[in-house]
Amino acid sequence: MRVTAHVFRFDPAANTGAWLESYPVDAFPDMTVLDLLFEVVRRHDPALSFRCSCRVGMCGTCTLLINGREGLACQTKVAMLGDEITVRPLNHLPVVKDLVVDMDPFFVRLRAVDASFHGDPARQEIARVVWEREDLLGEAGDCITCGACLSACSMLALDRGFVGPAALYRALMLVEDPREGEPEPRVARTLGEHGVWRCHGHMDCVKVCPKQLPLTKAIHSLKRLGVRWAVGARLPRQPPAGAAGAEARTAAGGGRRTASAGGERRGR
Repeated sequence: MRVTAHVFRFDPAANTGAWLESYPVDAFPDMTVLDLLFEVVRRHDPALSFRCSCRVGMCGTCTLLINGREGLACQTKVAMLGDEITVRPLNHLPVVKDLVVDMDPFFVRLRAVDASFHGDPARQEIARVVWEREDLLGEAGDCITCGACLSACSMLALDRGFVGPAALYRALMLVEDPREGEPEPRVARTLGEHGVWRCHGHMDCVKVCPKQLPLTKAIHSLKRLGVRWAVGARLPRQPPAGAAGAEARTAAGGGRRTASAGGERRGR
């Protein structure tokens, strides 16, 4: 099967602008878009630039626009795409070269909502908790920071400062984490001009998330918490459970996910 790959090209050193270059490629069984790009490098142009790492859908590095839809190049099969395949870099992120984008704006958004684990400074013992919010966990249980949701988000076309679905999802995961301290400061950081209220619930992010995370649902949960915070109500906190209590609750629940102090989730 021969396919034609239309690949976005951009070289800032050449000062020629961006263009689509077409390459004929002989596809083999189970070929992925990432395999296709390597074929282009081997047989047509070794200067083509793109990112990849794990090749098993875990790192999120190879996320691209494939026939107009965000996806992991290492997990997208060429046979499902037809004879004409167009590959472009992600939207809303600066293009460095060809299919490589600068991810700094994505991580700046994570920092804007303080999307890092701090822990409760008052806690002395090691916390082992039962994760109560199974509804917030997708296929992998956490975001792989691939940038697909940010690229697909239609709100970014109207508000370039919108923090985006990934940052808001991470913020809620930390608010719901009983090992953390008071949730109010982090919720407050999501309520600014470019925060949760910019999301209109189009669910474009959910459609492209490779780990099937309920991003829009998480944002709506943050909105509800934001309303409670705005009217002066104390936000609910999941009480941390000690090791013995967690084991008893896990046995009773028969398969809830648990989290260790390092954040790893395990399921039976």
